[in-house]
Amino acid sequence: NGHYENQMFTIEAIELVRRDAAMLGVTDLTIFRCEYWDFTRKDLLAKLFPAGFPGYDLEHAAILETSMMLHVRPDLVDMARLANDPPAKFPPYETFPVRDGWVPPSGVLSPANTADAEKGRLLMENYVEDIGAALRKEFALA
Repeated sequence: NGHYENQMFTIEAIELVRRDAAMLGVTDLTIFRCEYWDFTRKDLLAKLFPAGFPGYDLEHAAILETSMMLHVRPDLVDMARLANDPPAKFPPYETFPVRDGWVPPSGVLSPANTADAEKGRLLMENYVEDIGAALRKEFALA
């Protein structure tokens, strides 16, 4: 999963798949679910954010994600069109319906103007190595 708000949907889908598989007699099904950001190494965050990491709650289409896209699909990123909104400020609660103004109109929660492909390369190497290690561990792969 790469989007915070999708966590509960993926968990529900897993529960439904496991339920349906069990009804078909499949009882040895293991599903691996993760969020990429949980695998970000602290030393890498310190390197990428020397002034301090603002937090994952502000990383929607910001430095981490834009850098990864600049590494894997630079043809889809137009740095000249980056939003220039200040970082969003959220209270420690939610209201429904969601209030206007908590998220900038662009949907970008903090500026991505320091994103670059090298940061994206470092992040992707981190994720491939550490998520790969978790997969090998959970599925007893060599």
